[in-house]
Amino acid sequence: MAQANLFDFDKNKSLPVSDYDVKARQLVPGYEAIFNIMFAWLQQRLPDRANLLIVGVGGGMELSVFGCETQWKMTGVDPSTEMLSAAASKVEALGLSERVELIQGTVDDVPKTALFNAATSILVMHFLPDDGSKLSFLKLINQRLESGSPLFLVDFCGERNSEQFNQIFSAWKCHAIHAGVPAEFIEEQSEKILPNLPFVPERRVTELLSEAGFTKIVQFYKALTYNGWMAIKS
Repeated sequence: MAQANLFDFDKNKSLPVSDYDVKARQLVPGYEAIFNIMFAWLQQRLPDRANLLIVGVGGGMELSVFGCETQWKMTGVDPSTEMLSAAASKVEALGLSERVELIQGTVDDVPKTALFNAATSILVMHFLPDDGSKLSFLKLINQRLESGSPLFLVDFCGERNSEQFNQIFSAWKCHAIHAGVPAEFIEEQSEKILPNLPFVPERRVTELLSEAGFTKIVQFYKALTYNGWMAIKS
């Protein structure tokens, strides 16, 4: 399979689309806690009629956690047809159609006309190469936020091939298998996906956030190979 298709959820059938909710909980330690923490922070600070941007809406967790207990409007964007379809099904099931807009594409396809009060990017940026694509991605999000608005970013991170990363990654594999992921799936992902996944060390993520115009960068989540930050548009 061509490398360009490795991270295409529509073309690479080894990526879990149909059971994404289940696999995400198994593969990402504390997956649900990510969204509960974000909600706790946002609920205290956002107005009742806030407008949120969800980058990579396919999983739909923000729709479930934020949508049922607030009147926030949410715009979700995702390049995957199948992931967007899953999000649309969740919107319909939760009765959120009047407050949710779904866009197939990337952040660049989100209009700049209405600025958002907050944005989330959960498990998205680690698929982008650090050749200017990651920085451009963050800048595009920044341009769509009101001044002082937060971005919540969670990604796979690490110092590739370091002893520390190898130890943490080994623990992650054990965790995933214990959570119910078949060992064969873990080995396949480790052999085919990981070597091509353009993840970066934690320090590089904070550098990119700063370069993109974010300040007050705080790490709010860390679990083995996954890390999360909150940053404020300056």
